[in-house]
Amino acid sequence: MTLTLSPSEQIVSIVSSKCRVWHGRTDAGTKVIVFIPLLAAQADTPQADLERELRSLPTPTIVPNFGAVLSRNAP
Repeated sequence: MTLTLSPSEQIVSIVSSKCRVWHGRTDAGTKVIVFIPLLAAQADTPQADLERELRSLPTPTIVPNFGAVLSRNAP
């Protein structure tokens, strides 16, 4: 399975970890919501490159109700 993801501005807390909400689709077209607490560059890629890309993401907002994220339609 391959996922294509786009970040949202939403941050939720899952088991005491703050996670950015990402929306996407599988290669078969199934809509998914993904909760990512951490991203790191692979060993052969400079971490600074990834950090630069992450800083360009929308400013996060905390979503206090985790269920509200699941009930919304993904873009």
